[in-house]
Amino acid sequence: MANITDLIRQQILRTSYVEYQQISWINFGTIDARRLFPCWDEPRFKAQYDLYLIIPKNTMAISNMDSDRRRSYSHYLDEIHFHQTPPISTFQLTIIMATKFEIILNEKNNTKIPIRLITMDSSKDSNQWHFALESTEYLLEYFQYYYGHPYPLKKLDLVTIESNHVQLQTSMEKLGLIYFTRQDLSIKNMSMVDEHDLQTVVSLLAHSLSYQWLGNMVTFDDWSEFWLFESLNQFMEKQAMDDVFPQWRSWQQYTADEMNLALRFDSSSLDLVKSIRNSIHHPNDVISLVYPHGVNIYRKSTFLFRMLKQNLDGEIFRLALQKFIHKYWTKTGTLEDFQECFITVIDEIDGQDGQKYYQFRQFQKQMVRIFSNWTEMAGFPVLHVDERQDGNRRILRIHQERFVELRNSTKLKEKSPLWPIPISIVKSFNPFTPSNQMIINDEKFELRLSAIWPGEWIKLNPTFSNFYRVHYSDEMLNRFTVPIEEKLLSSLDRLNLVDDVSAMIRAGYTSTITVLKLLQSFENEDNPNIWSVIITMLNDLHLIISNIESDHDRQSIQSNFENYSKRLLKRMYERIKWSYNSLTNYRPYRMKMDEFAQNQLRTRILCAMGQFGDEHFQHEAQIRY
Repeated sequence: MANITDLIRQQILRTSYVEYQQISWINFGTIDARRLFPCWDEPRFKAQYDLYLIIPKNTMAISNMDSDRRRSYSHYLDEIHFHQTPPISTFQLTIIMATKFEIILNEKNNTKIPIRLITMDSSKDSNQWHFALESTEYLLEYFQYYYGHPYPLKKLDLVTIESNHVQLQTSMEKLGLIYFTRQDLSIKNMSMVDEHDLQTVVSLLAHSLSYQWLGNMVTFDDWSEFWLFESLNQFMEKQAMDDVFPQWRSWQQYTADEMNLALRFDSSSLDLVKSIRNSIHHPNDVISLVYPHGVNIYRKSTFLFRMLKQNLDGEIFRLALQKFIHKYWTKTGTLEDFQECFITVIDEIDGQDGQKYYQFRQFQKQMVRIFSNWTEMAGFPVLHVDERQDGNRRILRIHQERFVELRNSTKLKEKSPLWPIPISIVKSFNPFTPSNQMIINDEKFELRLSAIWPGEWIKLNPTFSNFYRVHYSDEMLNRFTVPIEEKLLSSLDRLNLVDDVSAMIRAGYTSTITVLKLLQSFENEDNPNIWSVIITMLNDLHLIISNIESDHDRQSIQSNFENYSKRLLKRMYERIKWSYNSLTNYRPYRMKMDEFAQNQLRTRILCAMGQFGDEHFQHEAQIRY
């Protein structure tokens, strides 16, 4: 029997939450369970656990499972027994003990699963948890549908802990019991809340709930596969947010905020960038993958899952995930198992389609197979694209190489690796439906397109689906002016163009003048996520200008650039309102998409106008504040 005093410094954590009140909780890490009881402390060794606790009579305890009895053990102690767990890995076991819990119950919900929010907050303000509980209900219902498998337990506990402990900086997704800090889930005043706070709550909940299926019930075989489940849940977090709360445009916002960061980090240095898949020879090595590389490993692999889904088919992706979950329920799975389930689903659908979609199904199988190649290769490619017209045919000349923003590295002289690259296009007369899907493995390649007349535009990487950059010739870039102005390109395609040309400036592939001319096409843009990328580019250029050595040149160029930026922003600045749309009556599904977009757009435009020193903005701000 383990004693809490002996183990307090190892894996049993303790904190005070109000005067004379304490909470202790067990959070097993990669090698902590073996310190508390004899076990095979590896993810692949799953077992069922009967848990007995002997605790003081004035103490309450919760664990992964419900307790089925509590009885007196001695004059001062009680014994608690919890129901037997399903087969789980040791790191998923958890226990919380406290002298007092406040329990907010959401039992009557569509999922018919009691959802308890357990807090140590003594403020008695239960309204602050309503948004989290309501969102949990929607998300739990969504994941049961998407994964095709019911939630595995008869209860779900969300526990908020008052703690600044270093080991509780974010949520911890144990089976049936999820830890949060109080600040993670508390929304105290819906009339004053920013939608970013709501998104943060839902993001944490979605990730943690998805983990109940992918991570807890289906588990990584060893710590080398941890990235697979962590990033898959990160992907499903955004997928759920996009489907359950469409007004937030979560994928679009996440792409604007995180895709650029992932691509930047992965192209920052040939020496620093690592591949996603790395061997773990000791559980402590997991920590080495967290900073600084781990954050980008999960970020990048999240976008690789998006690349896989977009190039396959949304329904195939869902069916393959369902097969993976059903086949490996209460077991462990690997990347190879994951890929095998996708191939099986494609074969099953191919058998129903006959020869009609044979070529497309072959492309889909290739896409699944090359997924592992992308996880084993560090960095990503850039496609240099030029074109020539041959009658009513357009011939695209494509050249791939590894993309590095700092191109003075001596390693650039080495031969660039070759990626298997998924290619598809959108064009003038079919701007929203990708075509010509294929995978190229060569360094140089020609793509011949029929029925493309002079003056028509062609764009690669539709909806920013794939994890690579595209460098267009100036002639191709200039053709995007009209489709940008008239919004003939999708929002993600417009965002992709801005992000790519910004990277091409930093890498020295494209002139700044060419890009600034293209940006003028965005004067009427009303998408806040696209403006976020544009403003980031303007800030980058502003920083470059501020480092010019000559004072005279720097001041002159800086003044001209700030005037250009203010002219670019002016039309949207004149259209937005300064007042903020209240979220007082917010409920999931009920707030209009335009209201969220307007709030985001207002924030971005006003901040940028202030940064570039617009006089009208400064005058208006002085009057208001």
